[in-house]
Amino acid sequence: MSQMPNTMCVCVSYFGDPSKIDIPENIPKIDDFDYFLFTNVSAADIRVQHPYTVFTIDTEKDTNVNYLPTNVHRSRFFKFQLHKALRQYVGRAYDFVMYVDHYMYLKPDKDWKHIQQQAENHHSLKIVQKKHKGVSNTNQEMDYIVQLEKETRANIDSAKLYLRNLKTNYDLSKPITYVENNIFGFCPQHAKTCEHYDLFWMHYLQSAYKTYRDQPLWNVLYDAISKSCAILDLESYCQGKIQREFSRDRYVSSN
Repeated sequence: MSQMPNTMCVCVSYFGDPSKIDIPENIPKIDDFDYFLFTNVSAADIRVQHPYTVFTIDTEKDTNVNYLPTNVHRSRFFKFQLHKALRQYVGRAYDFVMYVDHYMYLKPDKDWKHIQQQAENHHSLKIVQKKHKGVSNTNQEMDYIVQLEKETRANIDSAKLYLRNLKTNYDLSKPITYVENNIFGFCPQHAKTCEHYDLFWMHYLQSAYKTYRDQPLWNVLYDAISKSCAILDLESYCQGKIQREFSRDRYVSSN
C-alpha cells in the first residue's frame, strides 16, 4: 500500500551571498512535513546536512523575482507568496504551511497538528503567529529598526507616511497585538487568507513604501482592515539562532 503524501510542509528562503547562508546542520526531519528551500544558492554550495528539497532560483530569468530590487525582496516572495510558489515550483497544494527564517527549524517533539488546528479554527484569517514580546506599537518597532542600523531614518520616515495613509490618519503609536514574521503558519487553501497575502504583497512592492522591512506593514494592515491571526508561543516550537552577522549586501539591488 503506497504512503499518502504529506499535507503539511515547512518552507525557508534565502537569497544572498552563498557563504553566508545559515542553514543549521543535521536538522531533525519530521515525517509529517515536506521540506523546501527557495534560494539563489546551488544545492552543492550548501555545506551542511539538511532535509530540504532545494529550488535554486535564477534571479535574472525567473519572472517572479527578476524585477525585484534586492535579495531581501526576492526572499520575501518565497515568504509571503508561498501559496503561489508551492503550486508553481513544487506542483501541488498543501493544507498547512509553516514558514521559518532559514537559520531556524521545527522541533520534532511538538504537536504540529495542534498548530494547524489553531490556524484552521481562527475566526478571521487562517494564520498562526507569535506575539512580539518587546513591541506594542508600530512606531516603536520602526524607530528600533533605525537604532539597530537595519534601515535609514529617511526610508523609515517615508514608510511611516505610507502606513499612515493606509487608513485615514492611522495612528502608528496605537497599541496593537504586534506579531513577528520570522515564524508563522497558514492554510494556503483558504481563499481569504491568500487574498490577504496578495494584498500585503501589493503594498509591500509600492515604491512609496521605501523600506524592505515587512513587519510594520504586516501589522498595520491587520489592524487597518480589522483582520487577525491566531497567537501562539511559536518560538517554543522552533530552534535556531543567527550564527553569522547581519549582512547588508542582501539589501543592495543586484542580480
